Amino acid sequence: FSRQVTPAIPLHGVILRNPLIGGRELWLNSPDLDAFSLFHQPRDTTISYAQLFRNGSIEAVDSHLLNFAPGKIPWPTLEREIAEQSAQYFDLLRRLDTRPPVAVMVSLLSVRGARIESERMQFPPTAQVDRNHLILPDVLAEDLNPDVPSLLRPIFDTLWQACGRDRSLSYDANGNFLQGFAR
Repeated sequence: FSRQVTPAIPLHGVILRNPLIGGRELWLNSPDLDAFSLFHQPRDTTISYAQLFRNGSIEAVDSHLLNFAPGKIPWPTLEREIAEQSAQYFDLLRRLDTRPPVAVMVSLLSVRGARIESERMQFPPTAQVDRNHLILPDVLAEDLNPDVPSLLRPIFDTLWQACGRDRSLSYDANGNFLQGFAR
């Protein structure tokens, strides 16, 4: 039995631009045993947080997008936000000299009965999500410079399939991401 051990990342003084927390640059300088954590808590309610763990893992949570309009999965905002934030986290992992591969996982919690709804175009209603927690399949980036929208496409396609559609409408027939993502 052998296991590759990832060295601890020195976290003191790392800057994390957390798009979940208004895109502000925040200095992380008060770690706990496991990670540096940032929380966005307007009016005593945590709506998002990000944690940078010593092994290079990042956990980012945003409850605002799905709670803003209960029962709706906002398209294209959700996919654009996930793509933009993922690109920023890859940038952070490069700055920290983290070693690939990197797994990206997306979960939507408490979404039973929700539908994908467009914020700017009309299309027939999608089917409702049939389970409370939608744990989408992970994708693996073999390097720290992936084409993020291409990397995320299987996740987004699966989200749409959970709502009765063949694929995400965020991509054209050639696989180009249509949501104004700029890296």
